[in-house]
Amino acid sequence: MSDHLKIVINREELYERIWQTPAKQLAKEYRVSDTRLAVICKKLRVPKPSPGYWMKIKHGKKARRPPLPSLGPGEQAEFVHIVDEDRKRPVVIDPAIQILLDKVPAIKVPQRLNDPDPLIKNARAWLRRRPYIYSEPNRLPHISLNVYPNSMGRALRLMDALVKGLRKLGYDVRGEDASNKDQYFEILGQRIRFQFKEKAKQIEHVLTKEEMARKEQGKPVFTNKYDFLSTGHFELNLDPEIWGAVGYKKKWSDSSRRPLEGQLSDIILGVISLAGEIRKEAISQKKAEQVAAEQRIKRIEEERRQAEEEARFRELDNLVTRWTTGMQLRAYVQEYTRRFMEGSYSDEASQDFNRWLLWANEYANRLDPINASLARISDMSKKDR
Repeated sequence: MSDHLKIVINREELYERIWQTPAKQLAKEYRVSDTRLAVICKKLRVPKPSPGYWMKIKHGKKARRPPLPSLGPGEQAEFVHIVDEDRKRPVVIDPAIQILLDKVPAIKVPQRLNDPDPLIKNARAWLRRRPYIYSEPNRLPHISLNVYPNSMGRALRLMDALVKGLRKLGYDVRGEDASNKDQYFEILGQRIRFQFKEKAKQIEHVLTKEEMARKEQGKPVFTNKYDFLSTGHFELNLDPEIWGAVGYKKKWSDSSRRPLEGQLSDIILGVISLAGEIRKEAISQKKAEQVAAEQRIKRIEEERRQAEEEARFRELDNLVTRWTTGMQLRAYVQEYTRRFMEGSYSDEASQDFNRWLLWANEYANRLDPINASLARISDMSKKDR
């Protein structure tokens, strides 16, 4: 059985540490990736250092540190992270999923983009837009490709082959549009978000001739500190918030030995396997919730039964108390009567005593719960006849 380690990340502690320790180092301490750490910061509304912050600190410069914002209603103050201590254990594929995996064919990427899927067709139009308007209201559903213009053709062909391969197997792919910024594979009833991007090379910005000329003329020059260059190196990443399915691959990227063109079938195999595992975990979680709900109902029923039983005990105690009081009252009346009879009293006193005796006996009868109970039983017997 795998060992699991529970790590609780407190919001205030994370805020202090993220401004004292570089994210990559802190991520290792928390046993998460730096991407996952960024997601956790976002969930807990913890501001992170901006690019260049640590360089300023290194050179002794002051750097702005924003305050920790207050939480709103329903926002979480801590994040619980479960670390699987046996992450290298082999993945066991369910036989039903294995049947689906055996149906995945080899996926080939054509040299030209022929009859593209609507999502890819719309993506091409979106990438070619001039100027870039990110708030365009009538965006059609498309696959968002975070690539440079000179890499657009290859990216479109890759994703077109992948989308068509998935559709051919009966699965669906949803893209972004004007109202929805999510894109995901829909497999076995599971939505798996993904991102396709090109890695960029960061270099320090070198002033252009025009910028140099403005600088020599003493005019202000506004530029970015860094420029980013196309590398042609693609990555397909699945949703970083997928915590389950330990051991399943969630990232594919170009390599010198194997570009993404040769990994499309592997991507489909990986996504199907992942969807199957997520579904299995969801079913297991649902069963666990059902068991917990049943146990909760049983506990409530047992508490109700105990409460009713305790109420019956209290009622019985009350009846016994009333009966005891009635018996004591009758004994008192009997002793009172005996002593009264031994004396010599006037007719008026005897009349008062008789009235009191009648009243005391009636009260004793009312106190006696047995009479009332037997009367109810008698009435029920008469109705049954």
